[in-house]
Amino acid sequence: MDFPELIRIEVKTTTSEQVPLPARELEALATKGNAEAGILAALFWCGDRNVDGRWLIADAEQTFRKSGANAISVSKANMVRAHRSQPWLADLKEHITNNWPGFLHAFFNDAMAGHEVLCVVLADCHAAGNIAERLPKERILDTDHRDAVRSIIEQHGESVAGHVFQDLFAYLVGYAGYADVLLNAVGVPDATVSGFRGRSLLTTSAQTIELGEFSVEEARRLLHSCEASGDAELASRIRERMEESKVDCEPEAD
Repeated sequence: MDFPELIRIEVKTTTSEQVPLPARELEALATKGNAEAGILAALFWCGDRNVDGRWLIADAEQTFRKSGANAISVSKANMVRAHRSQPWLADLKEHITNNWPGFLHAFFNDAMAGHEVLCVVLADCHAAGNIAERLPKERILDTDHRDAVRSIIEQHGESVAGHVFQDLFAYLVGYAGYADVLLNAVGVPDATVSGFRGRSLLTTSAQTIELGEFSVEEARRLLHSCEASGDAELASRIRERMEESKVDCEPEAD
């Protein structure tokens, strides 16, 4: 699968290490065919630098089996496991990972102004197709990204910040090439994106480049170079790929 034609989205922001998922929200993420996806997106801010400020994405039907309970509690560990697997969502996850820091930077001032202001700006930019023009050309440092996430939570409080991040995430997914972004203010799911128009709409900043294969030792050196330079985001992506390949990230002892 490339990008689903339609995605139903529940968005959670938390300062703890787990998020609640009521049965009605899980049911709202049910799909009606292979062209659809229902996802839970969680943004943790809990003192764990490996996940704080990053979006973790899970296929709802695959990850959370119906238990008959009125609600389930989704742990950070469960979200991390799901995010590292489920290859049918790989393109979506890569789009989110690559563009989230720049997207947040582009709309940071609007996000600080609040949910209502942000929604208007995002909708206008999406309709006009000029989101790419607002994105920064330079790479956003991990420290600057974390400061932006922290500022929004401190400015609005966890509850209102959750609505702000919901708006941002929905339109970030929409930026992958979806014609329609629908935010649901009162019901479920939180958002729906539909009308996928193709990856040709992605800008250069969202495209990828194939660098070829690396030896295990080269991957280790690249990982530790990123860590030493403070590029935690890229280091985290390299570490995830190495762990998926069951490769020890640490150099072998002499």
